[in-house]
Amino acid sequence: MKNIEKKKYHILNNIISTIILIVFIFLENLYFSVFTKSNFKNIIDNLPKNSYLYIKNTLNKFYSNDVVDELTNSTEAEVSISNSTNESIELTDLNNTFINDNIDDSTGNNEQLIELPTSEEIIDEDNFEDTVFTKKKLKVETVSLDYFKNTLFIGDSRMVGFEIYMKIPEAMYFCYTSASVFNIFENEDDVAPIGKTKLYDLLTNHKFDKIYIMLGINNLQTNYYSHKKQYKETIDRIKKLQPQAIIYLIANLHVTDVLDPTKLHLTNENVNHVNEFIKDYADNIQTYYLDPNPMYDDENGNLKLELSTDNVHIHLVHYDKFLVYLLSNALVEDESTTSNIITPRS
Repeated sequence: MKNIEKKKYHILNNIISTIILIVFIFLENLYFSVFTKSNFKNIIDNLPKNSYLYIKNTLNKFYSNDVVDELTNSTEAEVSISNSTNESIELTDLNNTFINDNIDDSTGNNEQLIELPTSEEIIDEDNFEDTVFTKKKLKVETVSLDYFKNTLFIGDSRMVGFEIYMKIPEAMYFCYTSASVFNIFENEDDVAPIGKTKLYDLLTNHKFDKIYIMLGINNLQTNYYSHKKQYKETIDRIKKLQPQAIIYLIANLHVTDVLDPTKLHLTNENVNHVNEFIKDYADNIQTYYLDPNPMYDDENGNLKLELSTDNVHIHLVHYDKFLVYLLSNALVEDESTTSNIITPRS
């Protein structure tokens, strides 16, 4: 008798579990198809095959102003790219720097690995000779995806998500989970099409036009002043190794207001403190501050719950907003002789 009751209990339990699963799948599809208007299942099932198509669709919306209008109607995101004198920004440019000609710039198969000299084979950065610089005047423009050619993205897991779901052709990514200003020069990363390399070797063997950096979220528990000092040292080192590059310092994205009891340091108050000194390190000469947070924040300055998977990272279907934000806030050489005022964009 007990076995019969037990069997009935398991059957009932399985039926209830199946019903719950069906309801969950239905609600998930309803959310992504109705509220976010995204074909979530198709994106998941076909990644990375559909990465390029996803980007293309995003850009088509972008250039038809659908996405631009949507972002403009939301809270304005901050871009710190104007100087106090209201004159055009000047960027120093290095004339004679090494370019790795072995990198295939075509859109074909770039699977072949490139062997870079190790750090020991490179002259010490402290002994770099002085170089003659030329100056460029820059202005803010909306650009196409080609702008990211010969660009390097450096960052933590947030940037990893951007690499996976918004993989931009002809750009390089040096980013990994738990990356921070304390270990970014210590660890290796698998960088296509080069292979495993350290950041120092990458920066001393390739001349980048633009570098985007998002670091800081993984050291909120670190002593504030130690973190601040190390961030500056890291950025200064990158600037010294890549003096010809425009460097964008990206604010760390906020988290939701759901507090993780195991990570009490992970609060937006701490995130904002870090973002403040990142903004201070933007000199508007070579380094510039970008803050996409308002696109993702609620009215209280927290990451919107519906945009996150784990209260820390944004969901893959929302990386297109970040891509559009970067495209809308690009610095390009200003050849005009009349325009000398830079207007920040949202």
